[in-house]
Amino acid sequence: MVKKVHFKVGMTCGGCKNAITKVLTKAGVEDGNLEIDLEAKDVFITCDDSIDPEIYNAAISKWGNASGKSVEYIGVVS
Repeated sequence: MVKKVHFKVGMTCGGCKNAITKVLTKAGVEDGNLEIDLEAKDVFITCDDSIDPEIYNAAISKWGNASGKSVEYIGVVS
């Protein structure tokens, strides 16, 4: 089974979007499993049901803390 994990991230520009992509790729997210809507500030990750979303939350939050951007884990969406 797969699930889709949703985050709200205080991205303000294309650089933020690129940084999130890089951070999540390093955390194991494959390119086709990542959707980022810069305008809506949404990040969606499609992953295997066995993966703990906290892995992604930790990676994005580390970036958010370093860059002064907000990060909110919304949860698993259908």
